[in-house]
Amino acid sequence: MNKHSIQYQLNSTVMTTVTFALLLSSLCMLIYSVNVYYDNKAESLMSRSHLVARALVPSMQFDDYQLAENYLATLKAEDDVLNAFIFDENLKVYAVLNEKIDTDFNPNLFINTGVVVDKSTMIYMTPVMDNGEATGYLLIKVGFHLTRALRTHLFIYFIVFITSLIAAYWFSLKVQKKIVQPLNGVTQLMRRIAITNDLSQRFNSEVKGEIGSLVKAINQLLQELEEKRHELVVVNKSLELEVNERREAEVALKASQKQYLDLNTQLEERVKNRTKQLESANQELEAFSYSVSHDLRAPLRAMDGFSQALLEDYADRLDDEGQDYLNRVRAAAQRMGGLIDDMLMLSRVSRTDMKLEMTNLTLMATDILKELEEQDHERQVTYHLQPNLMAYCDQHLMKIALTNLLSNAWKYSSSNEHAFIEFGQNLEQTFFIKDNGVGFDMKYGHKLFTAFQRLHTAQEFPGSGIGLATVKRVMSRHDGQVWAESEIEKGSIFYFSLPQA
Repeated sequence: MNKHSIQYQLNSTVMTTVTFALLLSSLCMLIYSVNVYYDNKAESLMSRSHLVARALVPSMQFDDYQLAENYLATLKAEDDVLNAFIFDENLKVYAVLNEKIDTDFNPNLFINTGVVVDKSTMIYMTPVMDNGEATGYLLIKVGFHLTRALRTHLFIYFIVFITSLIAAYWFSLKVQKKIVQPLNGVTQLMRRIAITNDLSQRFNSEVKGEIGSLVKAINQLLQELEEKRHELVVVNKSLELEVNERREAEVALKASQKQYLDLNTQLEERVKNRTKQLESANQELEAFSYSVSHDLRAPLRAMDGFSQALLEDYADRLDDEGQDYLNRVRAAAQRMGGLIDDMLMLSRVSRTDMKLEMTNLTLMATDILKELEEQDHERQVTYHLQPNLMAYCDQHLMKIALTNLLSNAWKYSSSNEHAFIEFGQNLEQTFFIKDNGVGFDMKYGHKLFTAFQRLHTAQEFPGSGIGLATVKRVMSRHDGQVWAESEIEKGSIFYFSLPQA
């Protein structure tokens, strides 16, 4: 039998396990039998000693030596009694059953020691009690033969051991027949398929359990392989037709190659023309942006300046209402100037050239927050920045985006005495800026990154409504994303992701 076969390994495993279990159980039973034998022998010795000791009370009381010897003589009828002694209260020998054996040992060693086992003998010493006082002592020494006593047990254990091994081997053969025979059938089937290349063959078996499941799985696999082969034959035919069609198409393609080259030349020329037009449009847009910035700023500066002059030079001629009107004009002019700056910034973000490089966002955020602290030094804001946050981005555009996001966190947490801002990166490599400000209602979140859309009034929090639109445009130029989560009065979290280098 092959040592690597399942049959051999299964048989070896079963027989080894059964042999070990039988040996272990036989050893346990043998130990138990020895202990029982010792206990029974000791109990018998103690019982006989107590009976004889009670019978010796009159002889010891009246100092009747002959009567004491008669009681010792009754122990000769016991086959296992080797010797017996009667000692007086001073532990001197009073009477001996067999004077030729062990008459010189020390009885002090056996007082109150219980049964003493010495090799193949047991010794027990008990006092002869008279009205609660020891008038003497009785010592009995018996022999025992453990091997002879356990011979029958050993024979029974051997018979059970051999019978169990035979039964285990028979059971192992039955199990092997149920397990190995189907496996051998599967092996033969696979060999036939390998030789004949016929996938229509199946293994017919009514085996149940795991082996049955394996047989069904193999049959199912053969069925699927047969179907796949048929599909491959069909696909092969279709591929042959497709190859023929492609050859014909290549011939037609080569025939029309010059036409395609001419068309490609025309397209390149169109691209060049469109590029020139786009550059011209960008130049015009830049000029328009400069014109808007210059032409709109001049009247705004005039409105702000003359309003300030009226307030300073003619304050005594204006009542409170007139001064309030002038202050409103100045505030509107300044707001308009800020709006123009934000619009120009949004326009530049879309047009500026990008230079991508590894950037430390932690250092950038630190500089921005320091600037905010210098501008609003009266506020106490706690912030936590995760160290060494790196991103592959354009430094100029990313600083614009971070400035807008951190400024919003600073601004919208101003009503909280214990304002807190956190900048970090989660396990999904997504950056986030978190604050404990006023928050916003998520049902209006779709308006958040649209220009001129605000979720708070200018009286509550000043701003133009272009900052987050600028952030979204910066992220779009980096092929990234930006989104937000918030609850009213529980703060906001703004997330943004950037492609890795």
